[in-house]
Amino acid sequence: MFTRRNGDHFEGNWVNNLREGQGSYFFAEKNKVFVGEWVEDRPACGIYSEVEDANIIAQKNQDISKPRDFDEIPVLPQ
Repeated sequence: MFTRRNGDHFEGNWVNNLREGQGSYFFAEKNKVFVGEWVEDRPACGIYSEVEDANIIAQKNQDISKPRDFDEIPVLPQ
């Protein structure tokens, strides 16, 4: 895992000090995450989505006892 001073962090594989293969990059200020494949330190393909803050979920009176999995894809509106 690699964490920047601004709070962003990357969790995934590294090869020769470059992000490579499956990995997740969390954007702290934007509250978003990119989950996908990395090739030579650049994102190749994946999903970019917003991460829900646990405090916001609690305010909405939703059950936060079950942690969310980043593999869960939300249903898209019609």
